[in-house]
Amino acid sequence: MLTTTLLLVMAVLLWPAAPARSRLRGIRSPLGRGARRLAHRWVAAVPLSTPSLAVAGALAGALVAGPGGGVAGAVSAGTLWSRWRARRAEALRVSALANLARALRLLVAELRAGAHPATAAEGAAADTDPQVAGVLTAFASTSRLGGDMASALRTISEQQPVLGDALEGLANAWALSERFGVPLADLVDALCADLEHRVRFARQVHAGMAGPRATAAVLAALPLLGLLLGEAIGASPWSVLTTSAPGQALLAIGACLVCAGLSWSNRLTAKAARP
Repeated sequence: MLTTTLLLVMAVLLWPAAPARSRLRGIRSPLGRGARRLAHRWVAAVPLSTPSLAVAGALAGALVAGPGGGVAGAVSAGTLWSRWRARRAEALRVSALANLARALRLLVAELRAGAHPATAAEGAAADTDPQVAGVLTAFASTSRLGGDMASALRTISEQQPVLGDALEGLANAWALSERFGVPLADLVDALCADLEHRVRFARQVHAGMAGPRATAAVLAALPLLGLLLGEAIGASPWSVLTTSAPGQALLAIGACLVCAGLSWSNRLTAKAARP
């Protein structure tokens, strides 16, 4: 115990100062950048999908824990990847709607200042996200050429399903403005208010769902904690799971049940937070 304490004290005393750490980072930075480039190229070259990750998880699980471990690894890898993709798609959708709402606010300001719709859309496109800028550029081109704006927006909404509902609303606003003479700025302003309300509601629900999501993650990790506690007290549950037929069956069934619970809870929270 005394030796360990002395070694820890010496390690703290010999810990490099900030200038030394910065010099070390400067020495390692070319290698680190090269490693990151190689990692990015590898990730780009290997197609990451739920089936491929499930196969990789099955191989890893089979090597570690036999056939039951293979089933558990496949189900776990596929479930975690699907869960991550769903969370990422939800975040991208909310971000895209928020960017579109900001861009449409700029469009409304330009329209109320007396600008032509094509000029207003081009001005708004210059100060927004590239994804939304492409939509506004197509809007400006169609308006300048005198094309069918509603059909063009509906075509763009099919190409960008993340913004599908919002673009459908913009197409309806243009159609109402042309048919009944309602000022386009007022209709787009109402659409902006709706989008902002949906984004605000989605973010509030997402924050409110942090507790249930954390609870689901903790409950999913409890079997692993029980396994570690069993090993700590000498019950050897890992040996039972990996060396006997009933253990292999229990390992596969338990992993499937845990992943089913995670998928179910994720589906519930995703439906509640969808804008």
